Amino acid sequence: MLAVMVKDAYEEYYRYRKDKEENEREIDLLVGDRFEIKHWGDLRVGDVIKMRKDTLIPCDCMVIKTSDPENKGFVETKGLDG
Repeated sequence: MLAVMVKDAYEEYYRYRKDKEENEREIDLLVGDRFEIKHWGDLRVGDVIKMRKDTLIPCDCMVIKTSDPENKGFVETKGLDG
């Protein structure tokens, strides 16, 4: 029982560290009429963000426009494929 508790505590701490690291990543957030650099942890539902090429995008973001002339984007799912 003690071994399981120690293992669970370690896994929970590891998840906490990874979550904190992810929330401290920087993102361009639209504030008023210009973009400001903020942290992922500062985002709220409905915020407009600018994504750069080859950056990771959370699954709960919606792409509105791309820089491609035909407004096309590419989604790589290797992180989900296993």
